[in-house]
Amino acid sequence: LADGVRLDLAGSYRAPRATAVERPTDLGGASTPDPAALTDFAWGTGVDLRLDGQALTWMTSNGPRYGFTPGASGQPWHWTYRPTH
Repeated sequence: LADGVRLDLAGSYRAPRATAVERPTDLGGASTPDPAALTDFAWGTGVDLRLDGQALTWMTSNGPRYGFTPGASGQPWHWTYRPTH
């Protein structure tokens, strides 16, 4: 806000069953979430932001300083929190 930019949260945590890729089990064809395929949202580190052009420019320039990196190619609203310390 001090820079005149507003960042609004559009989405965050999603339960693992809602985000994981399903894999068949050996128990009669049932499926379970593949832990290796859990998304940033299931880990609690992914966010979707409502970004206008000014806010996107600000996030691109300043997000890494606060531990945020672009989360997915072609999805400028998706950011992942990956602190370096």
